[in-house]
Amino acid sequence: MHSTSHRIRILPDYGAPHILDQLGFCSKIQAMTDPSDTSPRMVRVAVAVVRRQNLLLICRRKPDTVLADFWEFPGGKILPGESAERCAVREVFEELGIQIESNYSLEPSSHSYPHGLVHLTPVVCTYLSGQPRPIGCSEFRWILPAELSGYRFPPANASLLEYLVKQDLLHQSG
Repeated sequence: MHSTSHRIRILPDYGAPHILDQLGFCSKIQAMTDPSDTSPRMVRVAVAVVRRQNLLLICRRKPDTVLADFWEFPGGKILPGESAERCAVREVFEELGIQIESNYSLEPSSHSYPHGLVHLTPVVCTYLSGQPRPIGCSEFRWILPAELSGYRFPPANASLLEYLVKQDLLHQSG
């Protein structure tokens, strides 16, 4: 008897896991979206939502990188054994040379790109000290949350951007 293994990629937005559960594929889906899975097909990333008063820090990706010239929150790959909070602090120092403090993590999300699945954990941080320098990015800016829509971010950031704008509007009206 010949056995064949099939890989199924599911975008979280499609809501299809319940259908595949009936077909017995749940464990395969969980293995592909589980944040503890460190296989090459998935990258665990922490992004730092750095606040300085009412401003947010954003960076532009270098032209020679994946998703070149997109704007993003500073961050990067979470190393084995590293927490998302620790990764955010480390990556901000490596990319911009500034000190921050991690406060708390927001709800993680996953997004499938042609180059792989990204599991993104946003970490809300506070700026502490240092003058930012574009070490690991082509440029940076401090902007108001209401200005986020004027910048092109990777698709994996969509729910985070929506959340940040909504939170900003709540604070302005409250």
